[in-house]
Amino acid sequence: MSARDELRYEARLAEQIERYDDMVDAMRALVELGVTLTSDERSLLSIAYKNVIGTRRSAWRVLHAVKTKEEAAHESENARQVDRYASRIGKEIKDVCTEVLRLINTHLLVDVQPSTFASSSTSGSETRDVVLAQVFYRKMKGDYYRYLSEVTL
Repeated sequence: MSARDELRYEARLAEQIERYDDMVDAMRALVELGVTLTSDERSLLSIAYKNVIGTRRSAWRVLHAVKTKEEAAHESENARQVDRYASRIGKEIKDVCTEVLRLINTHLLVDVQPSTFASSSTSGSETRDVVLAQVFYRKMKGDYYRYLSEVTL
């Protein structure tokens, strides 16, 4: 079994047992192999990071609601403690977003450049796959920039 196959299988196993941080590790390693991801691999990448970032975003929003409640009750010490915790979660969100954006910019979009369209040997379905991959990665970039903006306001 190739390294790519092992990493893809590990990511699928991690997904089944809901170990999304492990799934992210496997998918990061797969991306860093420098291979062009298949549609299935792109989906695994998205699922991994979506779940990792989703739990942190949810926690961050809850903490900000708690902070607002504590401030309304004039519990300034509690509000400061909640704020410190929210800052820690915010840093985790920034770290995950920065990592995803780095992978997209340095590995994933590099493999699906528009110059691929100029090749006369490229079939219509290959061109379509390149366009779909570009759209997928650019949408992902937009999502993760949005998540970054949520915690930097």
